Amino acid sequence: MRTIEFYYPHITKLVRIGETHEGAPIEGLKIGYPIRDINKRAFWIDANIHAREWASSHTALYFINQLVSGFEKDPVITRYIRSINIYIFPCLNPDGYEYTRSKPNPQVRLWRKNRSPQKCIRSPWGGRRCCAGVDLNRNFDFHWAEVGSSENPCSYLYQGESAFSEPETRAVRDFLLSPEMQGKLDGFITLHTYAQLWIHPYSHKEESFPDNYAQLKRTAKRAVSRLKKVYGTQYRIGTGADILAPASGGSDDWAKNALGVKFVYLIELRPQLELLNGFILNKDELIPTAVETWEGVRTVIDDAIRANDLLNLKSIASESLSALGQFMKHKLR
Repeated sequence: MRTIEFYYPHITKLVRIGETHEGAPIEGLKIGYPIRDINKRAFWIDANIHAREWASSHTALYFINQLVSGFEKDPVITRYIRSINIYIFPCLNPDGYEYTRSKPNPQVRLWRKNRSPQKCIRSPWGGRRCCAGVDLNRNFDFHWAEVGSSENPCSYLYQGESAFSEPETRAVRDFLLSPEMQGKLDGFITLHTYAQLWIHPYSHKEESFPDNYAQLKRTAKRAVSRLKKVYGTQYRIGTGADILAPASGGSDDWAKNALGVKFVYLIELRPQLELLNGFILNKDELIPTAVETWEGVRTVIDDAIRANDLLNLKSIASESLSALGQFMKHKLR
């Protein structure tokens, strides 16, 4: 990403939001024009919050490539970059990701959590068992420590000692609540693998929906339809609780509830849920996965920009009517 920033300094900026337990930087790329403008509306995309989900990171990097290479060449991409600031974080869990690359052993390659220091529990059969790591997507402060998570540090769903106990989740929280981002975020997409699901809030229990549920579902239907047109890949739409399993403490639900972001989705990429070893996606599927997902994500960006444009028009119309009313009152005196 530093190379991209070097070659595209007018539209990109490397953003560092924190460090991991092991001191690795948590970095993403801001894409917008002019790049120094922090007053525009914003759109967030992250990936690889779960260490083993490599295809999500690859997909996010493809998004970056499409945006920077399309500026001033593709009119739609150019409109995105001139209209909003897009923040893409290809790997929110760099410690965990590097750990999965260290050995082909399945216990290492399929590691899910971060690499927080070991915590120990007493075994019912005597002795102690110590395990490292927290599931970062169970560590956000939305119904934390409820369904679909675990208080056992040796579980792959371990929620942590408290909400936002981890430097990675605190980094996301603090940046999204910073002056640069607070009140400006219209879209939040988090990329995962796998199951071919387009998930909207809320996922902590079945049939729990935000106020703009109809709008979220409408946009999701258009997104998966556009995605399907590329290679015929079919996605299901719904909350995580309704189409997969209930889970609490997720980043997407937190973003919707705490920040009030209009368009929030968790996307489970290829392959289908029924396939084994889906976390190790065939290399020849990486580019198609990224290409089709980008088409779906563009639908969300389009709707986010359109919704904000409508709000601006309503605001201008309201101000104009108010000014006209004041003018008429003055004329009639």
